[in-house]
Amino acid sequence: MGNNVIQGVMKMRLDTKDIIKQKLLDTQENVRDFQQYAKDVKDHETICVFKQFAEDEALHAQKLQEILDRLET
Repeated sequence: MGNNVIQGVMKMRLDTKDIIKQKLLDTQENVRDFQQYAKDVKDHETICVFKQFAEDEALHAQKLQEILDRLET
């Protein structure tokens, strides 16, 4: 039937596009989080790390968006 039961909760299996969409949203949220963290902390090294993480996640989001665009055409 395509459904899994996990701890008494019905969970539908996601198709590839649904998974990509979900992870794209997660990754975009990570970008925003790391950008905010970089503004919130005072330690220079930590700021640099969070900025780099935000940039890395932005690249991941860009790649996921490219894949999603390809799948939707």
